[in-house]
Formats: sequence, structure tokens, C-alpha cells
Amino acid sequence: MLNQKELHRLRREELLQVLLEIQGENESLTQENRRLQEALASRTLQVEKAGSLAEAALQVTEVVARAQEAADLYLENTRRLCEQRQAQSQEALESTRRRCARLLRRTRELCLETGWEPEVLLPGLPDRIAAMFEEEWASSEEQP
Repeated sequence: MLNQKELHRLRREELLQVLLEIQGENESLTQENRRLQEALASRTLQVEKAGSLAEAALQVTEVVARAQEAADLYLENTRRLCEQRQAQSQEALESTRRRCARLLRRTRELCLETGWEPEVLLPGLPDRIAAMFEEEWASSEEQP
């Protein structure tokens, strides 16, 4: 840039030329300033979006974590219910076996009290009944 003495020595045309150069430089700098402001605004927007994306990712992570907790709770409740029902089924089976054994003993007692001998009336009946109970017993133990 020219100093004050040099500017005073210039003719009018030269001064206009310097003025035009300064005006062009000013416009160029103004455009550069505008471009940089837009770039800064864009960068700020990108940073804000990145923050928003990070927040959204955090929220999604929280939702997934809650869904996993709910799924784990559901599975645990299902397992517990299954175990309870299996225990109830096993108890019902044992109760049925005890009842059948009592009924068989009582039937034999009644036959003996009335003078009926199961072996005479129906040969092999007690053995067949006992075998039937044994088969049922064995097959029920094989099932889960």
C-alpha cells in the first residue's frame, strides 16, 4: 500500500486506479468474509447435527436397554412359570400313582374280604394289573 506522501504525488487518474484496486480488493475480501461466515455457519450446523445424532443414538441405546430388560424379565417369568407347572405336573403324577396303588390294594382287600380270589376268577389279573402300572410308570418317567 502507498503511504501518504506517495498518494499526494499521484495524479487524479492514478488515484482513481488505486481507488478501483482498493474497491476490488474490498469486494473480494467481503466475498471471502461471506464465504467464511457461511462455512462457519455450516460447520456450526454440522456440530449441532452431530450433537443431535449423538443424543438420538443415546436415546436409542436407552430404548434398546429397556427393551432388553423387559425381554429378560419376560424370559425369567416364563422360566419360573414353566418350572412351577412342571412341579405341579410331577406332583399330580405322583398323586395319581399313589391313588392307583391305594385303589389296587383296596381292590385286593375287597376281593379277599368277599371271598373272591382274583386268581381263581380271572387268572393272571393281579400280574397283568401290576404290569400295566409298571408300564405306565416307566413311560411317564421317560416323558419330560
